Order: sequence, then structure tokens, then C-alpha cells
Amino acid sequence: MRSSHSGFATAIVVALFVAAACTSTATPVPVVTTSTRPTASPSIEVTSPTPSTSATPSTSAASPTPATPAPPTPADGPAFEAISADGGHTCALTSGGGVKCWGDWIYSISGGGPSQSAGTLIPVGVPGLAGGVSAISAGVAHTCTLTDGGEVKCWGNNELGALGDGTTTDSTVPVDVSGLAGGVQAISAGGSHTCALMDGGGVKCWGSNGLRFGSGNASTVPVDVVGLASGVIAIAAGGAHDCALTSGGGVKCWGANSYGALGNGTTYSTPFPVDVSGLGSGVSAIAAGSAHACALTSGGEVKCWGSNGYGGGGYGHGQLGDGTTTDSTVPVDVSGLAGGVQAISAGGSHTCALMDGGGVKCWGSNGYGQLGNGTRTRSLVPVDVSGLESGAIAISAGWENTCALMVGGRVTCWGANYAGQLGAGITIDSDVPIDVWGLEVDPLLGSLVVTVADRVRVRSQPRVADDSIKYEPVLPLGTELVVLDGPVVASGYTWYKVVPVSFVKLERPRYGWVPMTGKDGEPWVRPAQ
Repeated sequence: MRSSHSGFATAIVVALFVAAACTSTATPVPVVTTSTRPTASPSIEVTSPTPSTSATPSTSAASPTPATPAPPTPADGPAFEAISADGGHTCALTSGGGVKCWGDWIYSISGGGPSQSAGTLIPVGVPGLAGGVSAISAGVAHTCTLTDGGEVKCWGNNELGALGDGTTTDSTVPVDVSGLAGGVQAISAGGSHTCALMDGGGVKCWGSNGLRFGSGNASTVPVDVVGLASGVIAIAAGGAHDCALTSGGGVKCWGANSYGALGNGTTYSTPFPVDVSGLGSGVSAIAAGSAHACALTSGGEVKCWGSNGYGGGGYGHGQLGDGTTTDSTVPVDVSGLAGGVQAISAGGSHTCALMDGGGVKCWGSNGYGQLGNGTRTRSLVPVDVSGLESGAIAISAGWENTCALMVGGRVTCWGANYAGQLGAGITIDSDVPIDVWGLEVDPLLGSLVVTVADRVRVRSQPRVADDSIKYEPVLPLGTELVVLDGPVVASGYTWYKVVPVSFVKLERPRYGWVPMTGKDGEPWVRPAQ
């Protein structure tokens, strides 16, 4: 998506509720996800590339920072019931069946360069999708929805036919996918293509995954995937490869295979589905990343295969989670996850797992904080996401960011935020979860504030206690800050989590909690004029 990152030091601060034009480079983003709206009470579901589904220590893994307390329960706004993240944008399904997106969500390309790029830093409604939607799936530069009536609508980049409307014309509003007037069970959006799981267990795809689904040409309308006319119960579209879960618990994959993403023991690409080695049965969920894939077994274990580096080759990031940076053409066990996993999600070069107790673990690349453990250090084995030891009910890993759906409908995201894909009203990366705007009631969230008292103290926790580390140095008068979280009332103060706009040499992680006023009511921090 981008070749460098500005981090906190050169972060661009954008006023809340201001829509920003964002520019991205088209890199195949794998976190093609389908998220479905529960019909009753929310159940744990997979919200990354598995549309129809619901350790040995590594020296590369850094210790996570202490988890921050959860913000107050939101009092208004639409509750979210499903999420789907990709490189530059994220979308969520509301409890009323509507769709809201944030980030670079109507990004499109023409002629090899950006021709249209727009979006918002906070959730906004997608035109024509205020209700009646049952599932969403975000691809690299396009997004698709499944309606309650089994129809599919897509928008975004259409250079290779990923919208399926019979044209190659980009669209900033949802368009109907040709020939899919009903009968669709699940959808999954990939790099430049999209796939649909039909009522009878067959699979149809459109656009291009580089190998044309066995039909010989890219297609602007849905075509049948050769050999998958029935018997499929879940699909996962990756950057340039796809996988299907069969009714017998087996896994088949097809497409690009330079790094072993098909899992059949070779590196030969094929447009025809092939069996993944050792996974003929016993699999309950699948996920496809940029150039890797993972499977969740019925016993709650996770196995991954394919690239173990940055999107295929290069510097190893460890997204396979086996404690190495070696690509694998066959499934390998993820270290430390011998059971207790509910769902999985594969990103660009990282992977995440939702645990039985509602906790979240991630592994792989971490240059933008996409592992959520308070560091920017890669981890070759799973590490805990800070503050998410419980309460998560769904996850979605993007290209360089990750999101979790929490009990009660709150969404929290972490990692890269150059296009506002964290949904917090800012464009600052975060290596710990921050809440998506939309349910919060406090007007300071996402806004710019300044210190009006000299030597304001920043702490690791929103309280005055032994476990609340005092970061050094203190903030001088006039320091500009962006509010990331809060309010939290503790120790007689009202606290907000902030990050300095300009680099201040605080002890890592360079952000923390500050009290807005003294106990006598004297203002220490106030909104910027």
C-alpha cells in the first residue's frame, strides 16, 4: 500500500469529521473478507477471508505493553455486527443491516495510477446500503456486499472486472453483479477479483486472479470455478490465490503459487483447484492472505502455508507463525496454538487468531503496529493484542492493520492508518487498539488539544498508582496532542489517551494518558483553538 511510514513523529493531524482525499498504490491486498450479520445474539465468526464461516518463544517477539483499560460503553449510535478490513479502508455492517466504511473506501485506479481517491476518517454510510445487507467483504481496491435476498453489489476499482457488472468502469457507488440475482450464500473479495459461494455449494468468480479461474481469460461477469460445482461450504479469496473449504472438511486452493500458497507441496501455479497437503478433512475455517493461507482445525489448532515474508519473498516476517521465516509449500503448525482458537484472519504479512475467551493473538509483520502489542517489532509466534484479553467476537486482518468487533457492537482497530483505516478521525498509526468513531459520545475523541499548564505528566495508565508508569520528560506548555481514547475517570481526574503531534522524547510507546484538569478544576489540557 505504501513504501514508507511517517509514524507518530510526522503524523498528519486532521480535524474530526473532515473528509480527506487519500492516495494509495495498488498492492494486492489479501484481507478479502466476508463478514456476516448474526440473526440472533452475536456468535464468534471469522471476518477475514473466510466468508461463510462465522509456543516456543521467539527472539523476534517483543514484550507487549500493559493493556489500557477499556473506554466507557458507548451510549448511542448504531452498533456494528460485522467487520471487514483491507489495506486502505475498512467496512462494518450495522445492526440494522446497513454498511458504513472509513478510510480510502472509494479508491479506484485507471491506467496504472490513481484517478480517484476519496474517503473519510470516520465511518460514513455507503449510498444505497442503509439496510438489507447480510454480509460484507473488502478487497484491495473494491468492496462487495451480500443482500438479504442473496444478491451481490460491489463498488470501487474495476480495471480487471472485479465489480462483476460486465464492464471495466470504476464505480464509487454499489452496482449489481451480473447474473447473481439470488442464490448466493457468501462472498469474498480478493486482490483484483471476487468470488461467491452459491446455494448449491458451487463457486463463481469474476475479475482476475492472474490465472483466470481456469476459463482462459479475465471475466467481467461471474464464471464457474472449474471443478467446484458443488460441495463447498466456505471460500477465501487472497491476493492472487483462492481457497475453498469442502463439506468433508478438506481444503482446495488455486491461483498463484510462487511461494507455496496453494499448499500442495509445489510452487507451480494453477487455475484449477488442488488439494492442500494433509488437509483432506478436519478443517472448520480457512483464511487467505497476500501470498499465504491458514486453516483452523476442528480441534481449535491453526496451520498455515505459503509465504513467510513480505507479501511473497524478501525479508521474512513470520506470518506462518511457526517460529521461522521460511516459506512452506505445505501446512505447518502455528506455535503455541494447540487449541482454543475460534476464528482466524490472514493479512498482508501478518495473521491473527480469535481465542475461545474472546482474546486476540497476532503474529508476523509489525512495522506499523498491526500486531497490536504495543511494539513495532515482528513476531514469529503469536503474541497477545494489548487490552484484548477478552470481549472480542470477530477479527479482520488488513494489509497493515487489524480490527476486532467487540461485545456490544464496538469496533477497535490498530496498525497502519495513513488513509484513516482505523476510523478514529486521525491518520496516526497505532500499535495498540483504538476505538472506531461512531459509537462514542465524547467530542474530544480524534480532536486536537494543547497543554495549557506547564509540565503536564503523561502516564502509562489512566490513574495515579504504582502500576501507572510516569513517562519522561513531562510535556511543556503548548504541546499539541491528538486524543486517541477516553474519557476514563480515576484517582480524582478525568483522563484521555493522547499522542504528541510533534516528536517529544517520551519513553516508548510515545503516547499515554493525561489528566485534563487538576483536582481543583484548573485546566491542564484543553481543545485547540
